[in-house]
Amino acid sequence: MGGTKYPHDTNVLRGSALSSHLSFASQLQVLVIDDHAIMRKIIRRLLKDSGIETVAEAENGRKGLDYLLDPECVEPDVILCDLYMDEMSGTEFLHKLRRSKHTDITKIPVIVLTGEKDEMVLDVAYQVGADGILHKPVTPQDLRKEIERVVGCRLEATSTTPTQVRESEWISSQRSA
Repeated sequence: MGGTKYPHDTNVLRGSALSSHLSFASQLQVLVIDDHAIMRKIIRRLLKDSGIETVAEAENGRKGLDYLLDPECVEPDVILCDLYMDEMSGTEFLHKLRRSKHTDITKIPVIVLTGEKDEMVLDVAYQVGADGILHKPVTPQDLRKEIERVVGCRLEATSTTPTQVRESEWISSQRSA
């Protein structure tokens, strides 16, 4: 799914590094919200393959919101979020984020990473504020392309050799879901 069905205010500059000035992947700040540690590890590796190394993690939507509301946190330029999590789902996280009284965080782009195929569920994710949706397993190239799309600029290429994420890792992470 491309991520343009319900774009969330795509003309607004957001995040700690304004998207028009963000050119190096190493400058990008990312928050990964997923309840499975192995998925966070895989996503972190995919981000590292694109030169993105400043990554914060949260185990669920509630902890993701807590992180964003912490005055000590580094505001991310983009959030990668799972849909199905205990305590607070990705859909509830998006709903609360987009309606937060803390307007500095409401415009941060969110890409949902999911194995969900039901179009109605995906439509709801867009309607509550997802900027894009990528289906697992995701390739490093697709992830980078979608991040570039939602932050509104092309990230400078890195010399990092991409890590191959084995299909067995994705399958293993899905079984533990």
